Amino acid sequence: MINLILTQVCNRRCGYCFAKDMLKAGNDSGFQFMEPAIFEEALALAERSHAPEIRFLGGEPTLHPQFIPFAQKVLSRGLKLLVFSNGLIPSAPLEFLKSCTPKQLGLLVNVNDEATYAPGEFKRLTSCLKSLGRRVTCGYNIGGPDFDLEPVIRLVSELDLYPSIRLGLAHPILSGQNQHAKWGDVTVIARKIIEAARRADPLDIIFGLDCGFTLCMFSDYYAEVILYRLNFKCSCQPVLDLTPDGKMWHCLALWGHDKFFALGDFPDLRDFRERFESEFKVVRSAGMLNECPECKFRRTGQCSGGCLSRILAQWH
Repeated sequence: MINLILTQVCNRRCGYCFAKDMLKAGNDSGFQFMEPAIFEEALALAERSHAPEIRFLGGEPTLHPQFIPFAQKVLSRGLKLLVFSNGLIPSAPLEFLKSCTPKQLGLLVNVNDEATYAPGEFKRLTSCLKSLGRRVTCGYNIGGPDFDLEPVIRLVSELDLYPSIRLGLAHPILSGQNQHAKWGDVTVIARKIIEAARRADPLDIIFGLDCGFTLCMFSDYYAEVILYRLNFKCSCQPVLDLTPDGKMWHCLALWGHDKFFALGDFPDLRDFRERFESEFKVVRSAGMLNECPECKFRRTGQCSGGCLSRILAQWH
């Protein structure tokens, strides 16, 4: 799979945004939208690599002037389209997305605390979510210990959205200039996730924990992880990110690092991934914590020792 970062334009300013530095650079340079030629080359790469789906990200990807034609080209090739959005979708892209079936389309909509939205925005968001229904999986990014998942659980239940909530742990971008969870708070964060999962379980709403969580965060709750059906991911194997300028990144949290490739450097996505793994092998082997080298989950590859951006911030 491949993440196509269609645009460096966004209609939100989330404090935890992992694309913060990239968005600023796009605004400064004026290079804000992926050109059709780069899109076509990326689509050809995905097809050669037998990718089952294409992912559109931003910024807010639905703000790209060619969003609908780009999406139509993906679907015409029989690929599934997954769109990462903040839910403040313009009317024409929204109508197009509503015309797609859940088999063709998935939407991951990141929902923030209601108080962070400008007047009228949260109402617009909920209206959009309701109209898209079970095409939508809600996401919530945890930037610190002071968070409440109850409103998101309620939103999924009341609007009859897909019964899963993707939880992200906000990680530091390369510059460190974004809101991100401090590792000293992960014990509290783990406890609050388990408490929220306990409330969501009777509603058959399952939490999916995205990359960057570690097994040791939940060492006091292994039984609850199973009991409340947490879908747990603790290996750092991100889908590669292609930015509008045709550069391929291991992960957008590492945007600006000196290790990146150009779109045409390799013929297959597997080649890109193998090169990235080779480039970061030494620093990744250190893990994030002093305990990582002796951890049994780390030895067997069940845990990667935290997000690579955190490992870089810890040891470099």
